[in-house]
Amino acid sequence: MELKLDNDYTITNDSNCYTLTYRRITGTNPDTGKPIVSLRVRYYPNLRQALQCYTDTAIKTSEGITGAKQLIAALIKINNNILNGLRELEDGNKK
Repeated sequence: MELKLDNDYTITNDSNCYTLTYRRITGTNPDTGKPIVSLRVRYYPNLRQALQCYTDTAIKTSEGITGAKQLIAALIKINNNILNGLRELEDGNKK
Protein backbone atom coordinates (compact mmCIF):
# COMPACT_ATOMS: atom_id res chain seq x y z
CA MET A 1 0.00 0.00 0.00
CA GLU A 2 1.19 3.51 -0.78
CA LEU A 3 -0.92 6.38 0.52
CA LYS A 4 0.07 9.71 -1.05
CA LEU A 5 -0.92 12.48 1.36
CA ASP A 6 0.40 15.50 -0.53
CA ASN A 7 3.29 16.44 -2.83
CA ASP A 8 5.88 15.64 -0.16
CA TYR A 9 4.45 12.94 2.13
CA THR A 10 3.56 9.29 1.59
CA ILE A 11 2.74 6.41 3.89
CA THR A 12 3.67 2.86 2.97
CA ASN A 13 3.34 -0.33 4.95
CA ASP A 14 4.80 -3.78 5.15
CA SER A 15 4.26 -6.69 7.50
CA ASN A 16 6.12 -4.91 10.31
CA CYS A 17 5.20 -1.23 10.33
CA TYR A 18 3.93 1.89 8.59
CA THR A 19 6.50 4.26 7.10
CA LEU A 20 5.88 8.01 6.81
CA THR A 21 8.22 9.44 4.19
CA TYR A 22 8.90 13.12 3.46
CA ARG A 23 10.64 13.65 0.11
CA ARG A 24 11.14 17.03 -1.51
CA ILE A 25 13.49 18.29 -4.21
CA THR A 26 15.02 21.41 -2.67
CA GLY A 27 17.32 22.56 -5.45
CA THR A 28 20.02 21.51 -7.87
CA ASN A 29 23.62 20.72 -7.11
CA PRO A 30 25.64 23.34 -9.02
CA ASP A 31 28.57 20.96 -9.57
CA THR A 32 26.71 17.90 -10.84
CA GLY A 33 23.38 19.36 -11.98
CA LYS A 34 21.60 16.60 -10.05
CA PRO A 35 18.63 17.41 -7.82
CA ILE A 36 19.15 17.89 -4.10
CA VAL A 37 16.58 15.79 -2.24
CA SER A 38 15.49 16.33 1.34
CA LEU A 39 14.38 12.99 2.79
CA ARG A 40 12.98 12.06 6.22
CA VAL A 41 11.70 8.58 7.03
CA ARG A 42 9.81 7.68 10.21
CA TYR A 43 8.45 4.29 11.28
CA TYR A 44 5.23 3.66 13.22
CA PRO A 45 3.51 0.51 14.51
CA ASN A 46 0.11 1.55 13.14
CA LEU A 47 -1.55 3.85 10.61
CA ARG A 48 -3.14 6.04 13.28
CA GLN A 49 0.26 7.07 14.66
CA ALA A 50 1.68 7.74 11.19
CA LEU A 51 -1.30 9.95 10.32
CA GLN A 52 -1.02 11.74 13.67
CA CYS A 53 2.62 12.58 12.96
CA TYR A 54 1.69 13.83 9.48
CA THR A 55 -1.07 16.01 10.96
CA ASP A 56 1.18 17.41 13.69
CA THR A 57 3.99 18.16 11.24
CA ALA A 58 1.64 19.74 8.69
CA ILE A 59 0.17 22.04 11.34
CA LYS A 60 3.59 23.04 12.70
CA THR A 61 4.89 23.88 9.22
CA SER A 62 1.75 25.74 8.09
CA GLU A 63 2.25 29.46 7.80
CA GLY A 64 -0.20 32.07 8.94
CA ILE A 65 -1.89 30.16 11.75
CA THR A 66 -2.59 32.89 14.26
CA GLY A 67 -5.97 31.85 15.60
CA ALA A 68 -8.68 29.26 15.76
CA LYS A 69 -10.08 29.99 12.30
CA GLN A 70 -6.70 29.48 10.61
CA LEU A 71 -6.10 26.31 12.64
CA ILE A 72 -9.48 24.89 11.62
CA ALA A 73 -8.80 25.75 7.97
CA ALA A 74 -5.41 24.01 8.17
CA LEU A 75 -6.97 20.92 9.76
CA ILE A 76 -9.65 20.78 7.06
CA LYS A 77 -6.95 20.95 4.37
CA ILE A 78 -4.94 18.19 6.07
CA ASN A 79 -8.06 16.04 6.45
CA ASN A 80 -8.86 16.53 2.75
CA ASN A 81 -5.30 15.47 1.83
CA ILE A 82 -5.77 12.25 3.82
CA LEU A 83 -9.21 11.54 2.31
CA ASN A 84 -7.98 12.22 -1.23
CA GLY A 85 -5.05 9.87 -0.69
CA LEU A 86 -7.38 7.15 0.56
CA ARG A 87 -9.67 7.63 -2.44
CA GLU A 88 -6.74 7.34 -4.85
CA LEU A 89 -5.58 4.21 -3.05
CA GLU A 90 -9.06 2.72 -3.22
CA ASP A 91 -9.41 3.59 -6.93
CA GLY A 92 -6.04 1.97 -7.62
CA ASN A 93 -7.14 -1.21 -5.86
CA LYS A 94 -10.30 -1.42 -8.00
CA LYS A 95 -8.29 -1.57 -11.25
